[in-house]
Amino acid sequence: MHFTKLHGIGNDFILIKEDPTIQSWTNLAPIMCNRHTGIGADGIIIAGFSSVADIKMQIINSDGSEAEMCGNGIRCLTKFAFDEDLLSTKTSSITIETGAGIQTVFPIWENGVISRVKVNMGSPIFEPHLIPVTLPKTAPLGNQQLSEFTLSIENMSLPLSFVSMGNPHAVYFSEQPVETFPILQIGPKVEHHEMFPKRVNFHVAHIKNSSTIDQVVWERGAGPTMACGSGGCASVVAAQLKGLVGSEVNVNLPGGTLIYTWDGKTDVWMEGPVETAYFGEWFTNG
Repeated sequence: MHFTKLHGIGNDFILIKEDPTIQSWTNLAPIMCNRHTGIGADGIIIAGFSSVADIKMQIINSDGSEAEMCGNGIRCLTKFAFDEDLLSTKTSSITIETGAGIQTVFPIWENGVISRVKVNMGSPIFEPHLIPVTLPKTAPLGNQQLSEFTLSIENMSLPLSFVSMGNPHAVYFSEQPVETFPILQIGPKVEHHEMFPKRVNFHVAHIKNSSTIDQVVWERGAGPTMACGSGGCASVVAAQLKGLVGSEVNVNLPGGTLIYTWDGKTDVWMEGPVETAYFGEWFTNG
């Protein structure tokens, strides 16, 4: 089985064309994504046929669970689709069917190669039951939109802000540098907390100024990753609603920087780089 390894600022994926002979991507993903005995990746992305968009994206996390949407992953799929000639024409934009709906992406070409992709990430979702998060009736609403709740874990009080970008996110704004936060210790406990019926992506964000956020990530189904595109959306949206940032924000993640734009009313836009690491063949029979 032919594959391509791509990454968006270090958030890496194995890209594969849809293959009807594979009985269970859920079982195969942990094997392929293992960084010691497999290819190694944060997840698998399957490029398939769509009847409602130009192409379909299916995302399987490294633990075998399925994700609705991935901001870095959708940039990787965009480059993969053009490089593998999966699209009939090279247009200025394409639509991609995801578990979170249809997303529109705009490839940015340099010397005949896609080097960056701008993505319409859609509108943020704030209703707790749609995120989903189970909140006590006394939980406050910030700015009449943003649901917030302070979670106590291992003697730490974490004031969390909840946003969905088609997938669930919980953001903790820290006054300290994000590098000092024990993400390996606290991340899995937030992800699997009972208040999140579908688990959650957990982010620690530090506001440097009105146009810059530093952030580290614990991704649902993948653990600590170099970046999370939809998580950057969640942090920017929450920070803007709290009056901490403006409409254009750079989010610095361990793997690099993503650029976000949000007018506070409509869709969130994200732009970032994408790179091919290598090609290979995977032998499913061992």
